[in-house]
Amino acid sequence: MAESSAAVDALARKIEREVLRRLASVGQARIAEQLGVNESTVSRWKDGDIARWARFLALLGLKATPQEYRCYDEQTLAAMFTFAKQRMDQLQGVDQLVFEDDE
Repeated sequence: MAESSAAVDALARKIEREVLRRLASVGQARIAEQLGVNESTVSRWKDGDIARWARFLALLGLKATPQEYRCYDEQTLAAMFTFAKQRMDQLQGVDQLVFEDDE
């Protein structure tokens, strides 16, 4: 992978922000309990370990995203947008959006 150092650093910061944001919303105590460690251990991770792992992921070309996000192929989405734009460009007014059954 030939990513620039600046690009890796930017991705690492983005990953770290996402991890810390989610940790704040879930809570250190809950995470510590589920991992079987003290809450102070999770707190210490915030002071360096998370940043180190974020950089590790960035160097591998990986991202951290919320579980509810979905990934879609960029080419498929581009094709869908092209078809949708073509159809919308053909429309002259909202009356063309009415189905034959509605008439």
